[in-house]
Amino acid sequence: MTNVLVLDVGGVLVKLGGMNQFVDWTGQSPEEIKSRWLASPTVRDFESGRLAHTCPEPNASTRVLTKCGFRRVGEVMDPDDGLVWRWEKDDKSA
Repeated sequence: MTNVLVLDVGGVLVKLGGMNQFVDWTGQSPEEIKSRWLASPTVRDFESGRLAHTCPEPNASTRVLTKCGFRRVGEVMDPDDGLVWRWEKDDKSA
C-alpha cells in the first residue's frame, strides 16, 4: 500500500500519510516536509494556474489551454494517469 500527500489546487492539505518513510529518507520532521512541499516551485506553479497536464492527445482540454496562452512543453509520467502532456503558461501571457 502506498501512502501519499493529497492536496487540492488551493494548497490545502487534505490527507497526510506514510510520513515515517519521508522522515527516514530526509531526516526532517513531518511539519518541515509538509511546509517544504507546499512551498515548492512546482506546487506553486500548479496552484497559480501556470502548469497543467492533459491526456497525451489533441482534445477539448488541449484546445482550451492553447487558447488561454499555454504551450505544450513535453511529456511526463504521472503515477496515476500514466503518460501525460505537460503545459505551461508564460508569465508574460498571464
